Amino acid sequence: MNNDPLLAMKQREMQARESIASNPVRREQIRREVDERKRRKKEKAREKERKRAKKERKKEKYREKIRKEVREEERLGQVSMLKQMKFLKNIFVQRLKLLITRLVP
Repeated sequence: MNNDPLLAMKQREMQARESIASNPVRREQIRREVDERKRRKKEKAREKERKRAKKERKKEKYREKIRKEVREEERLGQVSMLKQMKFLKNIFVQRLKLLITRLVP
């Protein structure tokens, strides 16, 4: 039972942990490293969120540009339709006047 390699590895790990835990300088160094990793991770997450927000703003700006173009095209289409209707009305009025003048002697 004393020759179990897994048990020996586990005991060495426990001794290493105890030596680190009993050494305040090493413990402080590890704490700083952990804090630095956490800080970097938060910073990276903030940067990723900033980029995502920037990309979303850019997409929304493009969508608004497209909406504006569509509204403008619709407005122009309505204007041209009104012009066509006025033109057809004028033709209709002219023909009606011509018919009336032919019918009335």
